[in-house]
Amino acid sequence: LQNLGTGPDLQEHEFDLHDDDDPTTFIEVTSCSHAHDWINVMHDQLSSISHNNIWDPMELPLGCKVVGCK
Repeated sequence: LQNLGTGPDLQEHEFDLHDDDDPTTFIEVTSCSHAHDWINVMHDQLSSISHNNIWDPMELPLGCKVVGCK
């Protein structure tokens, strides 16, 4: 491990990682001032997941719950 210090660049990125103002639900995304940008990012991510065969769509088995994420 290497200690990279806490220079201004690292502090700025650390701050960006802890930004709690990001929308966390689809409703928040579609109603925020940057809705168009967020929707484009979601589309890009879903296209990438599909293109790379990351997930296979399936029906949720009875009695199971979806695992959430941010």
